[in-house]
Amino acid sequence: MKTLRLLDHSMDSIFRQLTSQLEGKLTQEGGGYNLKIRDFDTQGIFTGSEFSDSISFIRCQISVKERFAMVLQPVQSSTSLYFIYCNRGKITHEIRDRGLYRPIYENQSVVISPGLSNIRLHFLEDYTQEILFIKMDPVHYLKNKSIDSEFNDCLTAIYKKLNKRDGNAHYGSLNLYVCDHFKELNELKHEGLLREVFLEGQVKLILAKLLKQCDNELFQSTKPYDLNSSDLRKVKQISDYIDQNYALPHTVKDLTEKFKISPSKLQKGFKILFNRTVSNYIKNLRVEIAEEMEKNRESTISEIAYAIGFTARSYFSKIF
Repeated sequence: MKTLRLLDHSMDSIFRQLTSQLEGKLTQEGGGYNLKIRDFDTQGIFTGSEFSDSISFIRCQISVKERFAMVLQPVQSSTSLYFIYCNRGKITHEIRDRGLYRPIYENQSVVISPGLSNIRLHFLEDYTQEILFIKMDPVHYLKNKSIDSEFNDCLTAIYKKLNKRDGNAHYGSLNLYVCDHFKELNELKHEGLLREVFLEGQVKLILAKLLKQCDNELFQSTKPYDLNSSDLRKVKQISDYIDQNYALPHTVKDLTEKFKISPSKLQKGFKILFNRTVSNYIKNLRVEIAEEMEKNRESTISEIAYAIGFTARSYFSKIF
């Protein structure tokens, strides 16, 4: 199994190390790095930047033919937290070199306080992975912030908690709210300084959402929902099925029978992931598709209504 070994000293150092271990072309623009991989076993791209307040990020979009490991070694003086979000695919995290592996599924994150231990991730074959790594040094960050805030308090509490936990990692539940910001990253079209400003803004918004999620999951004395990560992955599977079959006459009863989930968990899951009921999710999806179809002006209102699953044009016209 191929292993990438990276000493986490600086962004420039990391990309030089990546270039020495993977065949590809490295370019720089402003403060950012872009490495296009042309290795036989690995195809894709690494991008990354460092910001001025102890925050940096690396985003990788890769496909691999064979499983490989990435081992990140923090420097001895490191007090950093690492936020790793899997936007697409699946990776595994080895828990403190114990030979125990924890999967990180699509739309799931892990927050790691490694101390002096390696961070070891396995990228699985036959997956196309899109992973975001955000590194933050809470100690240095908070030294430069003179005004107390909820964000600072949240960050301090998480850092102290993870430094005391056995394993020094928190595995989050699914978080689809990060996906919108990932989409913004992928579609960023600005150039120069404007690009850097927008890039930093999106990365920090993602960081804020992951911090908030971690804070909720670590410090809530009682959880408001009785759903685990497996339940939420099933709900995400159901939403994907609806997205691909939006014109079908979906009912809660049909969906629960097809996917073997209780109506209560189905509705709670949609509320958690999308802040909508199942029926509102379907209705909103159909309206969005109708808007795109109407822009193309290739169909009449009646044709659009029936094509997306509405049986009455008058009802469709009312909600549209």
